[in-house]
Amino acid sequence: MKIVLFTLNASWSHSSLALRCLREPLERHGFEVALAEYTLKDRTSHVLERLWKEQGDVYSFSCYIWNLRETLALARDLRALMPRCRILLGGPEVSYDLERFENEEWIDCIICGEGEEAIVEVCCALRDQSPFSRIVQGGKPAVMADEGILYRRGENQGRVVYYESSRGCPYSCGYCLSSATAGVRMKSVEQTLDDLRQFEALSTDCRLIKFVDRTFNANPHRANRIWEALLSEEYTKQYHFEVCASLLNEESFAVLERFPKGKIQLEFGLQSTNPETLGEVSRHIDPDQVITSVKRIYEYGNIHVHLDLIAGLPYEGYERFKQSFDDAYGSCHMLQLGFLKLLHGTKMRDRAEEYGYVSLSEPPYTVLKS
Repeated sequence: MKIVLFTLNASWSHSSLALRCLREPLERHGFEVALAEYTLKDRTSHVLERLWKEQGDVYSFSCYIWNLRETLALARDLRALMPRCRILLGGPEVSYDLERFENEEWIDCIICGEGEEAIVEVCCALRDQSPFSRIVQGGKPAVMADEGILYRRGENQGRVVYYESSRGCPYSCGYCLSSATAGVRMKSVEQTLDDLRQFEALSTDCRLIKFVDRTFNANPHRANRIWEALLSEEYTKQYHFEVCASLLNEESFAVLERFPKGKIQLEFGLQSTNPETLGEVSRHIDPDQVITSVKRIYEYGNIHVHLDLIAGLPYEGYERFKQSFDDAYGSCHMLQLGFLKLLHGTKMRDRAEEYGYVSLSEPPYTVLKS
């Protein structure tokens, strides 16, 4: 039985880690697996043709806020073109509020949450002609799988490759999907460094390794050990981390100050400097301490620093948000301004009526008014 794993990436600068996470367990269970990656810029007719040429028995579509509309249209048309194939949907954009898809009879199965074990369960049932549920809740293994970097030599990885050394987040911010699940699982320091050495053997087109860990330094000691090792010339790539400024300690600063210019990038979530706003969205940080730590690293001059703000959070109108912007300005290389999105599965979406939110009815669900 042939399984085609498909997604629409935002651009060709990166490839999909999710598809590769699913490929490994499926191949271990004897399935033939093909990856099909395209972008939002590719012509729909061309993508549909390529999917048809794969002649898969099962097509699994990875769904995100940036590709849901186009993905559903492709899947629906493919099912009409190939009525005997089976259509699976997975990914964060179809894991919550499933009543949206109740009338879509062409969907054979929706996998919610983590898909590595669930997709094997569904595909084995299809192969054995056994019954399976239309809605399958993904399992949550106790530890991170030890499967290396999941990328293979000869594949078109793009200039940016994604890597996951931990899964989960210690925080429960009301606007973020990471708050929908509890707990953090991490690869060991040794396993992570071994994985990063594997990237050295890939195509030289791979320039930036972007950690998708929601809070890379959730365990500060582990983070410091990995950063210390990356100082070695053995690791030649650029590395991007999302970190919590509140968890940096003096050992962290001492290691970060030693990096050669341009080798790592750090991204910090500030979101607001209004204590009332931060409390309302369960983001328990000291904004002054965050800015002080971020600015300290920025002034080292060797690390590219990103700092995130979100416009549209509770208790923060235009004037108060301007203050957050001014507070953060000058402490980083890139001040990233995003607008609140009412993602399915988040507390902010559940409380939208309470806050008087009006948002886009279709992805990315950006708030228009509060």
